[in-house]
Amino acid sequence: MRKKKNLNFSFVTEDSMLIFQKKIIELKEEVGSWVQAVTSYCEDNSIDVEDIIPLMSEALKTSIYEEGIQNRTVKNDSIRLPI
Repeated sequence: MRKKKNLNFSFVTEDSMLIFQKKIIELKEEVGSWVQAVTSYCEDNSIDVEDIIPLMSEALKTSIYEEGIQNRTVKNDSIRLPI
């Protein structure tokens, strides 16, 4: 097992968020799930899931949340995502 990288995303820009989101959208088309796309990206790049949260746009977080409601992994009355 490879050691996960701890990254500092304090320099996150809108461009880096868009690039990240584009990669996640491409992965989602391959794997069929937003959550699986994010986790696959993190595994492929040896990054902890918590470290990519600053790169996640509100639209991506909403898509993950809605998928969670549909799959019954997130309660519909939840106030925010558990990520």
